[in-house]
Amino acid sequence: MKIKTITVFLILSLVIITQAHSFGLGVQANFRTVDSFETGMALLFSPSEIINIAGNWFIAPDGERNSLGFTLDICPFPLPSAEPRILCFTLGVGFFGWAVMFKNDKGESDSEFDGGFRIPLGVKFYPVQNFIEIFAHIAPSFEVSFTPQFTVDRETFFLPIAVGVRVWFGKKDNR
Repeated sequence: MKIKTITVFLILSLVIITQAHSFGLGVQANFRTVDSFETGMALLFSPSEIINIAGNWFIAPDGERNSLGFTLDICPFPLPSAEPRILCFTLGVGFFGWAVMFKNDKGESDSEFDGGFRIPLGVKFYPVQNFIEIFAHIAPSFEVSFTPQFTVDRETFFLPIAVGVRVWFGKKDNR
């Protein structure tokens, strides 16, 4: 019983802290500015205005290089915008990770896991107030490879760009 009480308390605290009285669902297209990852689509879940979670994937037609990844962006810093808040700007911090499955030089199946930090800077447009959000962001990112060996080098800086649409449920105001 004690664990259930603590769990309920933690969930309610998280809901209050993250303002999770509303949530958003959406899709985004991912683009790259350098040859750092495959372009592709992502499904989005936003438990609040400030937390965005994306699940990314890429499946190569020839099956040579497939990837599955995620991003978690926390954007608590709304930048000044004009009223009414139809157009909003955001700044935050984020994390990402992805697993890549590929064929190595010997033609054998291989994989690697990478992750890192990002600083998302975005713009949001609300054509239908409190319901539909169209957004774009660029997120300067720094990557760390975990497998096959832990590596950090200067060439792991890249600038992913995303454009998407999100539908909000239970949303009261724009930010």
